[in-house]
Amino acid sequence: MALEVEALVALTPFRLATRAELEDLRERLENFDADAVPPSVSQGVWFSAANGLHPLLRSYLLGVVSARLGDREAARRYAAEAARLRVPPSTGSLQDDIVRRVRATAALASGDTAAALAQLEGMRFQVWHQLSIASPLISGAAERYLLATLLEQAGRDAEAIRWYGTFEGLAGHDRLYAAPAHSRRGTIYEQLGDRERAELHYRRFAALWRDADSEFQPMVEEAEGALARLASEP
Repeated sequence: MALEVEALVALTPFRLATRAELEDLRERLENFDADAVPPSVSQGVWFSAANGLHPLLRSYLLGVVSARLGDREAARRYAAEAARLRVPPSTGSLQDDIVRRVRATAALASGDTAAALAQLEGMRFQVWHQLSIASPLISGAAERYLLATLLEQAGRDAEAIRWYGTFEGLAGHDRLYAAPAHSRRGTIYEQLGDRERAELHYRRFAALWRDADSEFQPMVEEAEGALARLASEP
């Protein structure tokens, strides 16, 4: 679980991992024998959520890491591998959704944003909600954020705003995306001329990340600058 979550965090869009970090992750994931992971015997879903899913999660992470490294052929290969794997029947649309996640990332690496958006819009998110709450790899937060970003870039503001609003529910790990999602909504609302909502989201972002690490402080300064700009407008 530690390796899987480490890889997922390294792939967040607002904390870009270095090439060396990605290559190190790919090597460790390639050497990870996911089939050998014994199922958790715990009755708690927090520990058993990934039972029977480690091979699928390995293919997913390797596909996304490969795409980020510019190896689109490997990304497509891992998407095909993910599609062939046997998964527990109780996981709903998770397997198809993960295949779409990898294909979307590969398309994005090729510069084909339309294909990436089409793949992500085809995701169904039909999985037992407790699995999504327990596992950040199952919840698809990274892809929901990417979907919102692509919708924003396509000028589909209302849909983007709705997807940016999906990170402060019951799943604590989704909150990794909550602050950046407020920042993006602030930008959208400012462009739409909705000053009140823009200020609300910029202020929420600045409050959440005021004490963030130094690498994120430029984002905080940008939000605070936006608030000052809006306050100076008649």
